[in-house]
Amino acid sequence: MSSLMLRETIAARLPGEFVVTHPEEGHWETGLIPGGLAAGPVLRTNLAPDPYGLDLANFRPDGGTLTHSAGRIAVAVVNTSLIVIRRTAVSTSAADEGFPAVAGDRVTVSVTGTRGGGSVPYVRLRTILTPYRANNTAMSVLTGAALDLATTAARRAWVATMPADTAYVHVQINVIRPTGYAPTAYLEEFAVEIGSTAPADPVDATFFAGDFPDDTAVPGVQYDWVGPANLSPSTMRELIELPPHEGLPVWVVDHPEEVEELAGIELDVVDYRIRLDESRTPYVEAELTCSAPKPGVFQVIDPRDRLRLEVDLTRERLDTGAIQERSFDLVLHARELDAGAATVTLTGRSDEAALFDDILGGTVVDDSAEAHQGSLRDIIDNLLTAFDAELAPGDADADFTITDPVRDADTLKREPGERAWDFLSSLVEAAGLRLFCDEQRVWRLVDPATYALEGSVRIAAAHNATAARDRIDLAEASTGPGFAETIVVRYRWTDSLGVQQTVYEAAGAPHGIGRLIEVTRPYPGPGAAQSALRRAEGKGRTLDPEALTDLTATPGMTVVATIPGTPTQVGIVSSVEFRSDGTMQVGTRGIVDTPDTAWLFAEGDWTDVTGIPWTDIDEQGE
Repeated sequence: MSSLMLRETIAARLPGEFVVTHPEEGHWETGLIPGGLAAGPVLRTNLAPDPYGLDLANFRPDGGTLTHSAGRIAVAVVNTSLIVIRRTAVSTSAADEGFPAVAGDRVTVSVTGTRGGGSVPYVRLRTILTPYRANNTAMSVLTGAALDLATTAARRAWVATMPADTAYVHVQINVIRPTGYAPTAYLEEFAVEIGSTAPADPVDATFFAGDFPDDTAVPGVQYDWVGPANLSPSTMRELIELPPHEGLPVWVVDHPEEVEELAGIELDVVDYRIRLDESRTPYVEAELTCSAPKPGVFQVIDPRDRLRLEVDLTRERLDTGAIQERSFDLVLHARELDAGAATVTLTGRSDEAALFDDILGGTVVDDSAEAHQGSLRDIIDNLLTAFDAELAPGDADADFTITDPVRDADTLKREPGERAWDFLSSLVEAAGLRLFCDEQRVWRLVDPATYALEGSVRIAAAHNATAARDRIDLAEASTGPGFAETIVVRYRWTDSLGVQQTVYEAAGAPHGIGRLIEVTRPYPGPGAAQSALRRAEGKGRTLDPEALTDLTATPGMTVVATIPGTPTQVGIVSSVEFRSDGTMQVGTRGIVDTPDTAWLFAEGDWTDVTGIPWTDIDEQGE
């Protein structure tokens, strides 16, 4: 026989509009304190000898002290030189600096200056370059254009090419003023660069602007003067570059906080079980294990917001293309995050859960049901209106006229703090009926003695059955919903006069296996005990087979099961649980042994199990 080829899928979502805030994402890194320029060791104090030992005429080669009045500084670097002076009051003096140079060198001089206040026709700074030969004889003076000063900074840059035989050059900045005036001129910045090439644009702001750059196109050395604001500083320190070094950890943002609007949330389901059970309320319960969503999405998955959970199951035969589908529209009733497993478990329940959750608030008794006392269906619809729901059409009903002496006059009063489900279920039980909401949000009031669904669930060993338990357990009688020969219901409540009331109702044998049911509300009249006994009598023996999933299986259908070691069993499906491994567990009630000849009365064709021809299933049920 060929193996059965099936594919089962699940799709789940939270419908609605969501505003999700995705928190900032990032990571910790070792902190780096950035490097930069810092004052290095003192190079000169009180105009100490030239540290570079330049053999220039204007500097004493024997290492003696530079003359104070000369105000000269010598700086030497291979093939280039650089010096910066900041905020120097030159007044009427000249700033005269000596640098080594060779023929063909381009000497670039940048001067930035301001003038003091006062009335004076003009104050100017002029750059004068004097090349010297090796024998210390001066050559022709090169004069740059004058720079007119104002109270705000002005800058001028000038480039000159050194003539043949040049050994070094003096750069002099002169102050030009009208005769009879003694204004103050401030040399804000004085920069010199000497090399075989010069900046394409000597007035380029990126080269001469602000603090002199620590990494220029042409190598150089930068100095800071510390001392009086004149050309005779007491101390000079070299500016050295500090590398970055490790500091405290810092948070690095990979993705900033983001707000996103979602039209529904799709869930990545990795495991699930969905159960329909006529003996439980709520009738439907689904538990989905999903991959944990992003933290922002997880935060909006909140059952307190009364969200819905939609689930679609699909089962497809790959060889024939036959498809079964079933959808569930449930209340999102619980969610739990397993951080270790990176999963979130969502629990959805049918709409009875909303009635379980609803408690009458305030201090006023709700007696609105009394206006509908002639019909239980009207009483239920009156309450369901608050949940935007109503009963499906049907014939099952009961009269709860409160003037009837068989029931307490307060039967239809809902007390503050009482749950909506507790109020309705006591009336439904007394009427011997069953109220439930199915997976499509359809509310039904039915008579369990006659309620049945068309179709059957057929399970057979070596065909679609994977496991089975044939069980009788009398211990379940005391807790329900197991077998019982006698049922006692005890009602306890406080009436409108404040008197404690107790009423017993019983059904079945005077003695025997059974249980006590406690109800804490006014006595609604007889019927609850007999209804409970009728349900229990069919549960003396249960058969709980497991089989390949049949998405049509529903409580209320007929179940036909052939299990090794027992006669063929026929009963009613009381529950069904669909599982992510492609199997279902079927709960039963009213199981009876059936002779083989009874198959003549079974609906459908016994050669077809849950829509699958037996010839297409191998002996292992695969």
